[in-house]
Amino acid sequence: MDTPLSKQASLLDPAIQSAKDSETVLPKSIYKTTEWKLIMSAIIMSSLTLTGVIYTYFFDKSLCVTLTTAFGLHFIGGRGPSVFLCLARDMNPLHTLLFNFWVEVLVVLLVYPAIVLIMRDHVEINLFKNAQRRAERAALNNADRIKKFGLFGLFLFVMFPFAMTGPVVGAVIGYLLSYKRSMTLFVSFAGTFLALLIYVYFGEMLVAAVGDHGMLVKIILVLAVLIFVFLNRKTLYRYFFHH
Repeated sequence: MDTPLSKQASLLDPAIQSAKDSETVLPKSIYKTTEWKLIMSAIIMSSLTLTGVIYTYFFDKSLCVTLTTAFGLHFIGGRGPSVFLCLARDMNPLHTLLFNFWVEVLVVLLVYPAIVLIMRDHVEINLFKNAQRRAERAALNNADRIKKFGLFGLFLFVMFPFAMTGPVVGAVIGYLLSYKRSMTLFVSFAGTFLALLIYVYFGEMLVAAVGDHGMLVKIILVLAVLIFVFLNRKTLYRYFFHH
């Protein structure tokens, strides 16, 4: 049975629809796809990054906790809270920017190709199903506006620091609009770098205005969890009440 989303998808312009239809010429084996290679690269780089983060425990336990928490926040959609957390824990602004940007790159290289593989029916990953549905919905709602301005429109979409405008969704929209993968990733990374720069700028002002940094950290973590629960409320409801 067609869902409302699938009915909307049928109304997409030919350029977007052709991105999905092109799966007939793609490798049948998931292991031969570029997306699979990106995922494997992201897993290796994430493992090395986490190893480096764990290593900091031996000379700065507080920094290790900060980096580990920030790393986790990115994977539940909290690039803003992650930046604010690092600054509230007295991390250098430049280090905060670079670390969070690197983690965003890892998130994109892991989640974006997984979503594309799901959309092509190469694989079914329940963990990313909700993310795929949200990304497609965002694509449907924004594709026309983005296409009107081309890659610059995609850059602006990723740059604005609001929910469902991050680099993963931006990359998925680029895929649906049949933009070249390399250019889509470049624009998504550039947009998220500027977004993080904005977060750092306003985050420094917030941290300076709030005297109790310990309380600020608690507020940031609570907000990040609430945002995650809100964005994934349907999935969580099905899991806990219809499992």
